[in-house]
Amino acid sequence: MTSTREDPRPLLPLMGSAALRTVFFSVLTAAVYWAVTSYADDVVRVLLQLGLRGRQIEPWRLPAMVVLVAVPAWQALSAASELIRVAVRFRTARAWERQLDDPLRAADVPPLDTHLIARTRTTVKAAAGVVAGSVLLTLGAAGFAAAGTSGVLPFRPSDDAIGYGWVVAVAALWAIVRSLKALGNARRAATVERLSSSGPMESEQQAGTQAHQVPQLTVRFAQALRPDPTSSTGARILYLRLFDNLAGTERFVSRWRGYGVVHYLRSADQVSAAELKSWSGQVGDLSVFIDNDAELDEVLSASRPEPGPGGYPAGELLCHGSYWKRAVLRLLQAVDFVVLDLTGFHTGHGGTAFEVRSAIDLVAIDRLKLTAALDSDRRFLAAQLQRAWSEMAADSPNAGGGARTLTVHLG
Repeated sequence: MTSTREDPRPLLPLMGSAALRTVFFSVLTAAVYWAVTSYADDVVRVLLQLGLRGRQIEPWRLPAMVVLVAVPAWQALSAASELIRVAVRFRTARAWERQLDDPLRAADVPPLDTHLIARTRTTVKAAAGVVAGSVLLTLGAAGFAAAGTSGVLPFRPSDDAIGYGWVVAVAALWAIVRSLKALGNARRAATVERLSSSGPMESEQQAGTQAHQVPQLTVRFAQALRPDPTSSTGARILYLRLFDNLAGTERFVSRWRGYGVVHYLRSADQVSAAELKSWSGQVGDLSVFIDNDAELDEVLSASRPEPGPGGYPAGELLCHGSYWKRAVLRLLQAVDFVVLDLTGFHTGHGGTAFEVRSAIDLVAIDRLKLTAALDSDRRFLAAQLQRAWSEMAADSPNAGGGARTLTVHLG
């Protein structure tokens, strides 16, 4: 699980509220204690005058005093405990904020929890568990309803209970259908990943010499990235993003298809059942994957078709696991400009981190467009970009003197 940090600003009102409740209930506890110890005898005399006997009152005298004092005291302790917890969270959040102000350590700070996006991938094990649970629920509910109707149960359930049983059985049956579909998708994605990881894997790229002179970088944030309607069409665009960012991918491709061919890497989840059925299904079948320069060149050479009614066709690329990094490196230099979507990105996303470093090393800053969701953690992204920028390669087109500005478009 990815670690996150909290924004300290919303914690201040929580601390104030907890502090006020702590003070209020502490004062109330002291007041109640003073009252019950000072006026207990007077209360006993009043009760005696009302006709109660002393032996009826005395056993309850001390427990009543304890309860009267314990109720506000418990509230005071609860408020004080919450105050301590919130204060610790605030102190931790402020420590992260101070670390963000240190350029040498800022990139080690985790993002805000609002920065992350939910995983869209379902594992085969999880999907199978949902199927099994749905089957058991269907059998149990249907069995209860059927047994109740036929009278074989040792008790007679009400008609409403039997009706609810059938309703639950039908709902669980629908859940079986949905979960079977999810299981099929998960198994298909797992098969694609198994095929993609077959064969010799790509060797790690050796880190090159870092630039001796790195320009000062300013990271600024602006409005959402939009195509320029006055620009010429027919451009080749490389769109890099997290595979879990499905909504962002669909939105970007549909918005930019009228401007040019949008190339992007496909994930295992995006392989259709028909495609998988057409394969041999054997480990080692690499014919469906781009796994060498010649195949990539063939795809790129055919990627300037005439636009149709919906714009240019999307340039989807399904690369083998042994080749995808080299494909990214070649694409970065072959396209007209690169769009790097950092929505949901954190340091645990090694693939996206590789793409960020490679883009800085190979793409001139005027050809590089950055985008992210509106609720992204700006300070976190700025720190990650500053670190990748400081480690740029010596032959990067961005190396040299002066200053540069990277704009992250939010929305």
